Amino acid sequence: MERGYYHPDVGYWQTVGKEPEPESLPEGTTNVPLRPSEHHKLIDGAWIYDDSLIEVTIDQINAERERRKDLPKIVSLSTGKAFPVDMKDGGRHNVSDLALCAVVKKSIADETTFKFTDADNVDQTLSNDEMIEVGLQCAAQIMQIHEAARLIKAMDELPDDVSNDTYWLVAP
Repeated sequence: MERGYYHPDVGYWQTVGKEPEPESLPEGTTNVPLRPSEHHKLIDGAWIYDDSLIEVTIDQINAERERRKDLPKIVSLSTGKAFPVDMKDGGRHNVSDLALCAVVKKSIADETTFKFTDADNVDQTLSNDEMIEVGLQCAAQIMQIHEAARLIKAMDELPDDVSNDTYWLVAP
């Protein structure tokens, strides 16, 4: 059985299993309800949700968002090609620039292909339409990650583990 304890000098802690002997606890220790989340503060023996404790968690959400933006994206093109794309800053900028270039080339009927090096360091020969599709899929992944971060931040109580994949699954 889990039990919560509080001592003014030690703070809050929980025990699991056998309850400790009262004489083993520091003098002044009191039994308290279990802490609902890291966003609760003990005030007069009751846990009170405290928005001021969220700032660290929002920083954690932002850090997790940025970490996820750097993960490789596996693109699956309508032409049947599939390969990983480097989504770190340089890779994202490269994809963005090449996709824009493909739009311009297509507008002037330039059909020369792109040689695109994927995240596995394999050269892919891509048409304008394929390069545009790579850019769109990569941009969609970034938008999904930002939307997931917004949804997490809008939760009534922020999760303790913002790296849990279930919070980042947003329908395209």
